[in-house]
Amino acid sequence: MSPARTLRSDQRCRIFTVDPELSRMEMVFESTEHLYEAPNWSTTGELIVNGDGRLWRVTPAPGSVPERIEIDGVPALNNDHVLAPDGETIYLSADDGHIVETLFGGQGTINVNGWEPNGRRFAYVDYPLD
Repeated sequence: MSPARTLRSDQRCRIFTVDPELSRMEMVFESTEHLYEAPNWSTTGELIVNGDGRLWRVTPAPGSVPERIEIDGVPALNNDHVLAPDGETIYLSADDGHIVETLFGGQGTINVNGWEPNGRRFAYVDYPLD
């Protein structure tokens, strides 16, 4: 398992929202401690981001602070996650090379091998080190 990506001592990470016309940009949060990546919108209007090998949620309003999403039994995550349309299921790419399906509440965690749009298969790309 590789260590989570981190900020250098001279870096900071900022989470922004931007409207579709690119005319209004708001900084939601700034950190000198954590490197947050891969923002996705949840069906509840929150942003879901990766940081330090974990998943976080943050309300997209200036001054909001990311809250860690507790998911039991899942190894450190890499940068990738996909939110399912049901608003409850999330697919996570773990540093151990597995794709994990879980609920936001952290219950029902399983490793998956892949799904087609019809629900029969899931595809992902793997770059083995050997």
